[in-house]
Amino acid sequence: MSTASLSAEELEALCFTGEERFAAALESGPDAGWEAFAEIENARRTTCNRYLGWVALEEEYVLETFGHEAHRELIRPERVVELALRSGLGLADLAQIQDVCCSADNPVADRMRRALEGSDAEPALGVWHESERILRAAHDLRRDLISDRLGQIYRRFGLGALEDAMFYAAQRGWWSVSMPADFALDPAVRLRNLTFFLTVCAYFRLRIEAEPERWVLHVDECGRCGRQCRDRYFTDGWGLEVIEESVPATFGRGSMTAYQTHAAVMHHMFAIDTVGAPWPVFDCQGLRKDPSGCRLYVYPDPADTPDEFYEQVGRQRVISAR
Repeated sequence: MSTASLSAEELEALCFTGEERFAAALESGPDAGWEAFAEIENARRTTCNRYLGWVALEEEYVLETFGHEAHRELIRPERVVELALRSGLGLADLAQIQDVCCSADNPVADRMRRALEGSDAEPALGVWHESERILRAAHDLRRDLISDRLGQIYRRFGLGALEDAMFYAAQRGWWSVSMPADFALDPAVRLRNLTFFLTVCAYFRLRIEAEPERWVLHVDECGRCGRQCRDRYFTDGWGLEVIEESVPATFGRGSMTAYQTHAAVMHHMFAIDTVGAPWPVFDCQGLRKDPSGCRLYVYPDPADTPDEFYEQVGRQRVISAR
């Protein structure tokens, strides 16, 4: 299919943030507002819990590969508390994160239901902002914990173990299911699902440009590693790891955070091995204070993915170009 199948207006709508999506739905009435809130909050909670699954798989990798002592040194509970405190989270915040992410009874959702019973939108917007604050805090804490675990693996066992740990997680986690499922979708749906994930669950700010053979997602703010670089790596004391080698795990560039290397390892190496092409294609700018400037590429036909995106991670083309 052609990238022209989606209009400029449709591409712009795909870039709406979670708040913009909720506010637009709320204008159509409380039922639409609730539907949008429930979809967004469920997607965000799912993402946070997948992050926790990723942490568990990295810990499992260390236990299985290096044994009990290495696993014991990896899981330091004091480090988890330190990351939370450095993030500015208090006891009430952590309790609320547990209620929202880990409990069958979600008090924030209950408050949203009550807020939507009235005709005034302000109470619902207030609950929305609290939900976003808590779920973003959960997202960031668990992202930082992934980064800490990967950084420890890299420091103690080296670059090969860092890559192996991410492959271990990808083979056993949701990537092994989601990537083939994504490639089976109609390209416009694949783009729509990706942009929903990025803007809603990962807090990106995007602009989309349609080129003849691909959509270019310009990142005005990376809500994951970009914010982490700005808010963590350029502040003393966080102790999060940087990989300086110019190797496939850093797209041959060096100076990437432990978290950023997952773009090369999981979304390029593992995706090429699993579905034949990178998914999505990352042009990651690496460690920097400005959380903008990266790009992602979506090819309606994955066979159009240029050779350079294989070569920079030490892989060869699997899907034949037309």
